[in-house]
Amino acid sequence: MKDKELLIEAISAYEAFTPSHRKVLKTLLLISVDDVAIVSILKLSKLSKVSRPVVYKALETFIKHELIEEVKDSRNVFNTFKLKRNKFVEIQKHYEAQKIN
Repeated sequence: MKDKELLIEAISAYEAFTPSHRKVLKTLLLISVDDVAIVSILKLSKLSKVSRPVVYKALETFIKHELIEEVKDSRNVFNTFKLKRNKFVEIQKHYEAQKIN
């Protein structure tokens, strides 16, 4: 995704999610390459500085809100998440609109 810095700001200001969930979402964005994040739950927990149960709940919430899609891996060693660009653009647009007003 282009302009990750602006998206990080937008996610930080996005009040639809808890602060802990926003940390997880920002981490997914930061570690993603071509809108794909490949990471273990333990590593995501450490990078986000939130507990594993919070990471699981956040991921469940993001999938429900269609921000990410979990790509099943038969090896089950790492979790692969596809970030849905259109939803991130939506968050960014809301952020930019709020900055103007």
